[in-house]
Amino acid sequence: MTEQNVVYTEENLNKRLIQLYTEIEVLKSDIKQLKTDFTYDEDMNVKGLHKDSVKLVDASAKLYVANNYEEKRAKALEVFDKYTELNGYDN
Repeated sequence: MTEQNVVYTEENLNKRLIQLYTEIEVLKSDIKQLKTDFTYDEDMNVKGLHKDSVKLVDASAKLYVANNYEEKRAKALEVFDKYTELNGYDN
């Protein structure tokens, strides 16, 4: 909100928050529908992607938006290292 003459009242805050939270809910619904549209279904979408692939692409997109790939990767590598150490697993 970049308006210069904003009146900072609880009512205006409430209206703006309602607007933003409504947009969030609409976007959540759109995302859910998009994933459904891209998911394979024997009857409705034989050209769709396997549900596991849709989940991976969804997780990848979330990671991109969160812009924390390096952080997540480093944490995952720590877990893998600890697993190897504790369980004697080695490639």
